[in-house]
Amino acid sequence: MNIAVYNIAKYTPQIFVIIIIFLLWNNNLICYYLVGISISFLLNNLLRYLIKEKRPEYQDNADVDADENDVDKETIVKDKNELLSNSLKIYGMPSGHAQQTFFSSIFITLSLQNIFISSIFFIMTFINLYQRVHFYFHTTEQVIVGGIIGTLLSLLFYNLSSKNYFKSICKQKMLLLLISIIIIYIF
Repeated sequence: MNIAVYNIAKYTPQIFVIIIIFLLWNNNLICYYLVGISISFLLNNLLRYLIKEKRPEYQDNADVDADENDVDKETIVKDKNELLSNSLKIYGMPSGHAQQTFFSSIFITLSLQNIFISSIFFIMTFINLYQRVHFYFHTTEQVIVGGIIGTLLSLLFYNLSSKNYFKSICKQKMLLLLISIIIIYIF
């Protein structure tokens, strides 16, 4: 896997949040997205703490260092060690990347109903999922469970938007944005 693709996949959840803030800022749906994605981040960490299923062991892939543009083993080991140094991130069930990318992809698809934007989001989501499993950050099961949880949460928060449950919170967009960024940064 090319180092650029590897890094894009690594930061896909954060990239999605930035893009969706830009796309939905003038829409009331931004409130439901930010509350939902923040709760998704918190729920993911709670589930990891409760389930306590470790990440898979890194295995030496022969194709990892095929040429100088590919991801080298040191990058993967450094990223894995960074995860394992965090008490909650040593656990991999459910995959946070899968949960957040599916949440964002489903939410933007429902919100904009734009086939081009939805296609880009889902292509990036599946590249992200491939990277997480291929380099042993998660098992296939961890990614599947994360994707299911992200999808269900996205459907829930999109449906809540039609009932306007967060009317008072939605008036405070900048405060909501700040709180969301803090939650996403911490977790």
